[in-house]
Amino acid sequence: MNLIKPYLIIIVEAFREAFATKVLWLMLGIATLVLLAFLPLAVEECWPPHYTLSEIKQLDPFVETILTAPQTRAIRNAAGQQLIEQLRHAWESKPKSSYRLFSALIRVLNKAVQSPELFRSDQWPAANLPPSLVRKLQNAQELSSQTRTQLHRQLLLHTFPKYLKAPGNTFSYVSYLGYRLPEPVSLPRKKILQMALYAIASLCVSALGIFFPILLTANVIPKTFHPGSINLILARPVSRIGLYLARVFGSASFVVVIASYVLSGLFLIAGIKMGFWMPRLFLCIPVFVFNFMVYYCVSAWVGAITRNAVIAVTATIFFWFFCMGLGIASQQ
Repeated sequence: MNLIKPYLIIIVEAFREAFATKVLWLMLGIATLVLLAFLPLAVEECWPPHYTLSEIKQLDPFVETILTAPQTRAIRNAAGQQLIEQLRHAWESKPKSSYRLFSALIRVLNKAVQSPELFRSDQWPAANLPPSLVRKLQNAQELSSQTRTQLHRQLLLHTFPKYLKAPGNTFSYVSYLGYRLPEPVSLPRKKILQMALYAIASLCVSALGIFFPILLTANVIPKTFHPGSINLILARPVSRIGLYLARVFGSASFVVVIASYVLSGLFLIAGIKMGFWMPRLFLCIPVFVFNFMVYYCVSAWVGAITRNAVIAVTATIFFWFFCMGLGIASQQ
């Protein structure tokens, strides 16, 4: 333990040096900006905005119900006389074309669910509808057109379970800073959040997340071997190799803090604000630290030889381009 203690002191001193030079605080500030940029993201899962053929279970009985049944009068009124006449013509034509009938029915349904006049409480059997859906439909006039369309689709599904089924594909509306994209994305909410989290984590592990800490810590090793500093440090019972490794790990220790801070923040924001918990996100911490150490070892080695931080950073950049070139060459 007495042999290890001097090296632990050097590691702690390197970490304190990061505090003293405000390197850690600068990195924490940048990490906080990344978290704040992720905070306004909102993803709302929804059904497709338009009906598709796969959602129709029984074509002929459903068309007949829409054209003749009293309980579908609201659908006929919302769709408009022109579309209803087209549906009736496709229904009565001889020979009957299933594709033409499907197309006419889809147009009627899409027009009906987009109409703000579709739901009137006296025209729909409340016994077949969930109370929560009825309450939302009663205030549908105050909602956005996209939300109202989603409610109307649920209304038809609950009213005609024999003829309609829930869509197989899930769509999602993506909002940022309160602005919602005009069209939904054809991906489930979980997939979009995973992609967003992976994108930010990849940004941290990529060149941007690696080289910025290297740029800020490039002077640690050259500064260690200045005459005044090296004499003070070697007053302890440590070897030069041990000193070098201790300073490397000490300089890199605050990178672990930054990675943990960013990924913990993403984990909590996604979990608390969005209800999406992703523990696998923490697996990025060792990946990030490993990537950083690969490049930082080059920076530290060159810095120890040249005693120059600029040359150390330049050599690290050249090493990164070399690795990138090898990766591109291996894929060809």
